[in-house]
Amino acid sequence: MKLEPHSEEIPPALERSIDEKHQKELQDWLLQLNEQKAMKLKEEILAMMEEKITKQMLLKKTCEDCKRGIDAIIRRTTNQA
Repeated sequence: MKLEPHSEEIPPALERSIDEKHQKELQDWLLQLNEQKAMKLKEEILAMMEEKITKQMLLKKTCEDCKRGIDAIIRRTTNQA
């Protein structure tokens, strides 16, 4: 004996099915978007870290140059005295 669903029961079942499909697609798109944003942020952070390292190296070199200059001035004044 085969039961025929009532016409009132079909639309809600189809609606649920369509809603579930749309929800799954939306979740997939959001996941993809989040992954893209994460990759972009990672690249930006790496670029900022490289810039920071470059600036630190430049500051260290400048500091060493200043220190050598000050040491040379001190040696000259000590030798003259």
